[in-house]
Amino acid sequence: MDSFEAPSTAQQNAALNSSAAAQRFSILFYAIKILLGLLMLIAAGACVAAIGMFVLVSLFFMGLFLLAIHAVFMALGAVKGWVVG
Repeated sequence: MDSFEAPSTAQQNAALNSSAAAQRFSILFYAIKILLGLLMLIAAGACVAAIGMFVLVSLFFMGLFLLAIHAVFMALGAVKGWVVG
């Protein structure tokens, strides 16, 4: 009396790898990996751009602050010039 034996894992893997469904899954898997890779590159670029914008905006306001300090001391100098003559 022959008993039914379940196929081994190696046989199951061989059958799965040779099927058309596995090839479609493999192509879809790699397409999703490529898409996620591109999205990650875009996200990294956006992060670098955000840091750059933060730095440039900070430099702009620092320049305005230094300009204000310069204007105050120029005005003090002008006032001293008017007073002392």
